[in-house]
Amino acid sequence: MELKNKINFLEGYTGKTTIISIDSKQGEKLYFFAPSKMATFRINTLFTKEPSTISWLNRLKETDTFLDIGANIGIYSVYAAVVKKCRVVSIEPESQNFSNLVRNIVINNLYEKTLPFCLAMSNENKIGVLHLSTFSIDGAASGHMFDEELKFNLTPGKSPFQQGCIGMKLDSFIEEKYFPIPDFIKIDVDGLEHKVIEGAITTLKNPKVKSVLIEIYSKLEEHMNIIDLLLSLGFEYDSNQVEQDRIKEGWNKGMGNIIFNRGM
Repeated sequence: MELKNKINFLEGYTGKTTIISIDSKQGEKLYFFAPSKMATFRINTLFTKEPSTISWLNRLKETDTFLDIGANIGIYSVYAAVVKKCRVVSIEPESQNFSNLVRNIVINNLYEKTLPFCLAMSNENKIGVLHLSTFSIDGAASGHMFDEELKFNLTPGKSPFQQGCIGMKLDSFIEEKYFPIPDFIKIDVDGLEHKVIEGAITTLKNPKVKSVLIEIYSKLEEHMNIIDLLLSLGFEYDSNQVEQDRIKEGWNKGMGNIIFNRGM
């Protein structure tokens, strides 16, 4: 049957029920569902794409809670739960990513360790629209924007597909008591990190939050303001780590993770 769709939703889709096994390097096996080329890429580059993220996750203790905001298909959530055996809460708003995230939780038997939520973290509680950068079956795509039709650099962009979505402030989410104040927080939402921070001030003031890893785009004033805010809340960062992780060339030049620590 020939389909005449404006959206190539089969792009990158392999249609194969493939599960990839990865050696954690610490004795455990990690298992991931890989139905697309992008999902396979994310899985196979777990230890090479962002090595500082793995080093950061290795600081987790079994008694910690790790909050993964922008979990995508859950490669870091699964790593933290399997290797560090800590409590994990995964936040991912896009439908195809969330579906694969849940599968990865299931195939690693993390029912009691990991709790996934299909919603967007933002600076207000509202029902809105998630503007997708692309739509493909199990595509493991990124760059989706909640309530604003923008590109990663916060300039206007055109989305091929919109998905209804619930947005919440982290502070409000914590108040619902589904999980305790997180010890470690990862924030990677491809542009709207500043809104996540705006909705998380009360949480970030809590001394229980030991460390925050956040993707910062140095060309955005909104992102650079995050640094000053977190410093004012008692966090510190290593300038050598920032420089090492900053991307030096390509379309995302100037982007990189900054690891903020408090009392460590």
